[in-house]
Amino acid sequence: MDMPFSNEDVFNQLRASGLSEKTFYNRYYAGTIEFHAFRHRMKRIRAKSIQFSNQQKTYDMPMFQKAVKAIPDRFLKIAVLPDIHFGDENPHAVELSYKIIEIFKPHITPTGNDELSYNRMTRHPTDPRHHNHARPDDLKEMIPYHQMHVRAITSAVPGTLLPFIYGNHDFWWMRQAMEDFPNGIETLEDAFVDGMRANGKVMYLGETDRFKIHNLMIQHISKGGVNPAKSNMAEYNFQESVIASHIHRRSIHTVAGPNRNFVSVTTPCLCNVTPYYQGYIKKHTAWENGITLAEIDTHNLDQAPEITNLIFHEGKNKKMYARFYGQEVHS
Repeated sequence: MDMPFSNEDVFNQLRASGLSEKTFYNRYYAGTIEFHAFRHRMKRIRAKSIQFSNQQKTYDMPMFQKAVKAIPDRFLKIAVLPDIHFGDENPHAVELSYKIIEIFKPHITPTGNDELSYNRMTRHPTDPRHHNHARPDDLKEMIPYHQMHVRAITSAVPGTLLPFIYGNHDFWWMRQAMEDFPNGIETLEDAFVDGMRANGKVMYLGETDRFKIHNLMIQHISKGGVNPAKSNMAEYNFQESVIASHIHRRSIHTVAGPNRNFVSVTTPCLCNVTPYYQGYIKKHTAWENGITLAEIDTHNLDQAPEITNLIFHEGKNKKMYARFYGQEVHS
């Protein structure tokens, strides 16, 4: 369950390639969220004129790994509550997600994963990466949403593990903050990490958008295209089961090998299906509200995890409902 991405590894690849940073980025890592984190770190290195440290910051990853190993049950349950974008969430969908996980009782419920929406960075009709500026007040506005979310999860499922992974909105904000507040980025980053830990209830895994549990990779970033799930699995040479968020719509791809089976899915979302920064669009017809539930048989890791995209449906007064475990659950 080691973190699949290491800043030091990428730094060594760049140094060995003899290419410029821009050429290296475009050739090998264009568009991947990991390289955004790497470039963010490289800016800090250049600004301070220091050597890249060989010491990796592990944060709470060892604690998380130890906690996962301590889970006694054979069938390990995971609930992914994807792309909430607090500030532009669908409140009925979010409420229903808490009711579903109360029934499902997951051992692990990741947080982050584009849970937050930084208002200054997204309130406009085009790409959030290229407009406006970060500001310290964004954290003051967003962290209470995160803390409220954590309280709701732990109230519904006491004892569930809460790892934090980055979404692209978090990286956008941190990257912009690095440019806008170069002398205060350490303080802002520390405030961000402390806020995401939510008084010790959440395990901050470091600058990563993914983690692996037994035979399942859970990540935020996703490819696009006709079948994003297939493209995501291709990133791992079709030898990994994957749950990926980010694109707010379902897709699935399965591979049956001679000895092992694999499945890859992309998730629905819990935000409004028309985000406020794209208000000119009537509706993203492919976007759906819902959550993703997974179950791993830890005694048979050659078998692909059981993964379900549970889609929410709109009822009266925009309230949501879903059919789950033989019953109809309402927000």
